[in-house]
Amino acid sequence: MNSREHVLKAVHRQQPDRVPTYLWLTPALTERLRIERGVIDYESYFQMDIRFTEYRAQEEHLDFSPYVGHYHSGTTIDSWGCGTYPVGYYHFTKAQCPLETATSVAEIQAYPFTEQQPDITAIHEQVKAIQADELLACSQYECGTFEQAHALMGMESLLANMVSSTSMVKALFERISDVKARMAAAYVEAGVDMLWI
Repeated sequence: MNSREHVLKAVHRQQPDRVPTYLWLTPALTERLRIERGVIDYESYFQMDIRFTEYRAQEEHLDFSPYVGHYHSGTTIDSWGCGTYPVGYYHFTKAQCPLETATSVAEIQAYPFTEQQPDITAIHEQVKAIQADELLACSQYECGTFEQAHALMGMESLLANMVSSTSMVKALFERISDVKARMAAAYVEAGVDMLWI
């Protein structure tokens, strides 16, 4: 029984001949493993059963400049306009939120949300390569609607607005959910064995 079969049996509540395994290492542990053991690919070194595909989207040109002027220097901005910067303690970062001061539905509607239109072929090529190695192909974790909402608005602002500005939060959740559903459907169309949601 190969790695892919182990995982599929387990998730279908059948009995594999061993427990499937996967773990993530922090960057600090990855570097320590490289230095002390010469390990570059720890997934192969530990014979893990799962590999993750990366989402591939068509190129977009979004202007987040009106929303990121308050960001800390050294901030990395993702495809949603959300920022993070290192705080000097291991791999931890601090969030920078483009919609933290939003006060209306109109501001949500005006925000340049990513569409994440998929490149199915590029995702499918990753899936085929993983499955050719008899490993289970799982989608990358793209975070859910709530997590994406607090990345955009900030946790404190989001929770407060869930009480005081429900129509604004509803508009935000609906806009995010449309994109997340598109991404999930793309992974399925590309043939992943498991969708991580």
